[in-house]
Amino acid sequence: METLRGEKKGREEFLKQMSNLQEVKKQGPPDTKKLIDLIRVDEGKEKALERFFYREMDYYVLPEGGKEPLIDKIRKYHENFIFFPVKGMTSFNNNEVTIGVRWIESAEDAIDRIERGEEGIFLNEDLMIDSRGFILQERAAKKIDIKRFQEKRRIEKELKEIESEYNKHLVSLREMEAKYKQHNDVYSRLRSELDKNVEYIKVTEKEIAVLDTEIRTTRERLQELESRIDFTEDTVSKTPEELYAEKEGHEINKGIIEEKIKTLRETLEKTKRQHETISAQWHEISIDNEQKKNLIKKQLEDVEQKQMFISRLKEDKKSTAQKMESIRGDIEQNAKKIALLEKDYDELKAISERHIEHYEGLKSVSGTIHTEKHAINEKLENTLKEIEKIRIKNEAVEKEMAILNEKRCTIFERLQTTFGISEPQNINIPQDIDLDKEKEAIDKKILQLGEVNFRAEKEYEELRERALFLEKQKEDLRIAMDSLKKTIIKIDSLSREIFSETFEMVNSAFKGFTDTLFRGGRGYLALSQDNIGVEMYIQPPGKRIIRMELLSGGEKTLVSLGFLLALMDTKPSPFSLMDEIDAPLDDANLISLMQIIQQISRKTQIIFITHNRITMESSHTIYGITMEEEGISKVVSVRL
Repeated sequence: METLRGEKKGREEFLKQMSNLQEVKKQGPPDTKKLIDLIRVDEGKEKALERFFYREMDYYVLPEGGKEPLIDKIRKYHENFIFFPVKGMTSFNNNEVTIGVRWIESAEDAIDRIERGEEGIFLNEDLMIDSRGFILQERAAKKIDIKRFQEKRRIEKELKEIESEYNKHLVSLREMEAKYKQHNDVYSRLRSELDKNVEYIKVTEKEIAVLDTEIRTTRERLQELESRIDFTEDTVSKTPEELYAEKEGHEINKGIIEEKIKTLRETLEKTKRQHETISAQWHEISIDNEQKKNLIKKQLEDVEQKQMFISRLKEDKKSTAQKMESIRGDIEQNAKKIALLEKDYDELKAISERHIEHYEGLKSVSGTIHTEKHAINEKLENTLKEIEKIRIKNEAVEKEMAILNEKRCTIFERLQTTFGISEPQNINIPQDIDLDKEKEAIDKKILQLGEVNFRAEKEYEELRERALFLEKQKEDLRIAMDSLKKTIIKIDSLSREIFSETFEMVNSAFKGFTDTLFRGGRGYLALSQDNIGVEMYIQPPGKRIIRMELLSGGEKTLVSLGFLLALMDTKPSPFSLMDEIDAPLDDANLISLMQIIQQISRKTQIIFITHNRITMESSHTIYGITMEEEGISKVVSVRL
């Protein structure tokens, strides 16, 4: 069988298989029309229909009717037909039939399936798949879990087979009960006849005894008469003829009695033979009835076992359904939580990435601007330093000039007062300081400073605006970082809440399991002070509460198993594999552990690798590996 994976692929595969069919003959069977004559579509859609189903348009359509006429027409005309039941479409080619794109071996089988309302592609006769590859259940496009559905169908199929076998045994039991009743009636009838024959034999024996008594009495009388006749033959007044006649009468009576005795003896023998025959038949019927009783008893035991097995299967089915519902609910809840967390995480991740990219860009720009600003500041500082040096030198020169002017005025006053000179005259005065050289030196320094930068103020304003812009970007980054921190705090709070709930659930399960494992002991979980770990505190029966490090090796094993089983009970998984975890435990502790395993097995299917007898007795199914021949392993399963 081909399973189609999509509408486009399904259509292509459908047309590909249809192309392998024989070409349609020009003349079809009577009372038939082509598919193109029966289909009506909206205007403008004819080309689309012809494009996708141009080969099928020439197929003949059989009218709906009985099963036999359709098959006769298919075999007679050897044409390609399309049959339209209430739902679905079926294509016939000679004696082959296609439902969708699935080939059926015979037309009878195909029409039987159509009459039952089947359509689509069938997988293992359990699932139905449409042309898009979706698995359908109850004729609705509903996606389901194939493995769970197949497991459910397998259990239902086994249940139906067992019920069918049970019904067969029940019918056989009823037939045997009817036969037993019939044999019992025959037995009762033969028993009644036997009792009647026995009674008749007793009556006959009594009659024979009475007749024997009469015969003996008659013989005695006859002998007495004969003796009397012999004794009184000469003395009796009767004549010999009379005596002879009397003797003849006695002889006749004797013969009649003997004949009667003979008849009674023959009747007795016949009755005895009938009695023996009836006794033999009665014995055979008794043996047969005993065998029937044993067989009926065995059948009843088998029926009871089948009923118990059916009840167990029903309970397993109900338990499996409940487990599936519980798992499905947990999966849906977890999926919702995960979806919400993933959504929040994606949003936060996107925001964080945007902020990081923005921050990196701003950081790069800020670095460039900072470098430029630093270079300009250095240049500006150097310029300011040079200007300051020049200003200081100018101030010194001005001070010196002022001093010289004061000296000059003083000298003029002294000249006017002392010598009466009113106007200054050129006087050759030796100079201690060479002012021209000083001036030249100052001019050289001014030339070394270069031209005056009239854009320095404008560049300063631009740098100040750039600095303000960077400060604003820095503030935006700070706000974004605050928002990101709040989101992280929210996620951390939610994580702590979920962790607290999970921790409480695990702690509750751990307390219950500790009580069971230590048979009255007490234990609990506690977070460490710095919240970096979980501490286990145990109080075995008759002892004080101690930490796990102070326990013995066996007690540590029990505590570890209790903690792991508490985690499994809180968040059960579909399957769990346990490899000889019962090895270090004694029988008493192992029984307590098996009680917890039985409790967890309602939520999780557990595969146990063990060599322990107690563990095997607690299992539902045992799989043993044997090696009868060297290098060849064999799996043997036992359902308990």
